[in-house]
Amino acid sequence: MKRRYAFLSMLLVFSLLFCLLSVPASANSAIRFIGGMALCDPLSRNAENPVAVTGETLTFRPIDRVWEGEASLPDGALGTVTAGYSLVNTADAPVTLELAFPFGERPYYSAGGEEDVLKITQDGEALPVVSRLSWSPTDEDFSAREALRWLSDDFILSGGLSPDLPVVRLTLTVPTDAETRFVAEAPEADAVWRVITPEYYGLSFEKGDALRCEGGVLPGEELTFYFIGKTPEELGFSLRFYDGEALNAAFDGTLNYPGVEALPVTAKEHGRETLTLLRFAKWVMAERALTASDVDAYNAVAAFFLHTPTASLFDYADVFGTGFLHWCVYDLTFAPGQTLVNTVTVPLYPDVNVSRRAPEFTYTYLLSPASGWKSFHDLKVVIETDMVMTSKNEDFEKTPTGYEAYFDSLPENELTFSLCRTKMNLPRAEDVLTGLLLIIFGAALPAALAVLLIVGIVKAIKYGKRKKKNLPQT
Repeated sequence: MKRRYAFLSMLLVFSLLFCLLSVPASANSAIRFIGGMALCDPLSRNAENPVAVTGETLTFRPIDRVWEGEASLPDGALGTVTAGYSLVNTADAPVTLELAFPFGERPYYSAGGEEDVLKITQDGEALPVVSRLSWSPTDEDFSAREALRWLSDDFILSGGLSPDLPVVRLTLTVPTDAETRFVAEAPEADAVWRVITPEYYGLSFEKGDALRCEGGVLPGEELTFYFIGKTPEELGFSLRFYDGEALNAAFDGTLNYPGVEALPVTAKEHGRETLTLLRFAKWVMAERALTASDVDAYNAVAAFFLHTPTASLFDYADVFGTGFLHWCVYDLTFAPGQTLVNTVTVPLYPDVNVSRRAPEFTYTYLLSPASGWKSFHDLKVVIETDMVMTSKNEDFEKTPTGYEAYFDSLPENELTFSLCRTKMNLPRAEDVLTGLLLIIFGAALPAALAVLLIVGIVKAIKYGKRKKKNLPQT
């Protein structure tokens, strides 16, 4: 009897382990959400805007692409949107508006080639468009008007920054035969300088009076640091090398590593070059494969520095990461009282939720920039699609060609809606299997173990009573 229950217990334990180990890895590692890009109405760069919108029609033409796993992730725009504006100059004098249409930051699934889709017209005639670039923080809610503030025609001179500010590029080599860890320190912090450090695995920062960073370096590998506004000597820059295992054992959260001796290794200066901040900014654009004028390149990098703490360490990923915005800038010229029609067609990059069998596309169009017109009336939103609207948008009505919504004035909220090819969007098969396993072994298994335990206790009690009954009486 004991062997039988021992066997059952072992069988249940091994079954649990087998099922936990056999849960599909894709349930945890597969891509579930792909970020897109919000669009918005053009913004006027004029100090005063006497032009009114008498009607706007937004026409969305989304594309529903078949999804069959990561191998078929989107590789380009998922449709287009055309904004058509009926405009009138309310002033008694001619006016030329300079309008800027922000693309935002292209999502990673963008394949480029937006210029092939982009089309801006005035009364049906194509307009010349100038491409511009700026930088905007990605850790805050996007504000088109705040982003427009950094799209300047002049060099931004603020925070001690200027196009001629010196930038020292220092390249060092490490004469070691094994992988080591480095600790870089620049203790002379003030409000004007920045240090850009290499991008290495394990890089970390301590911000304070003594700024340090730590990372790994391979034998013969070069380390390149950029010093913005001050030389390494003025900052008291130093570089020490340690055994990686010793550092890990002594790590106390401050990068001080008490009791650990530095290796007798001295980095050799391989190259030193003094640039200007403008040259450095142009180099950043080249690293990111971005095209920008000197003014836009410098202002984008200056905006990055001005938005971050003035005494800071940055790694390459910070400077070459996200935040670069693309703009299309064009002019509209009006005679006094003139009415014209302006249309803008751009690619769509929705957010894509692939957590279920059919992808769900969420589109965001910022309407708030339209508040910059003299006045705004009559907005019509048309969605040409055979997909199903899955978001709760009471303003939309179903039509033979998709959906439509009408507004007498500018809506208070931004425009957001979601589409999917099916209303009954079932979970993925592997997610269903995972859920079943969790239900079975999250509820059924404990119940089975409880039953087994109760049966074992009952059997033990009965066995004890029988044994006691069979004992000789004294």
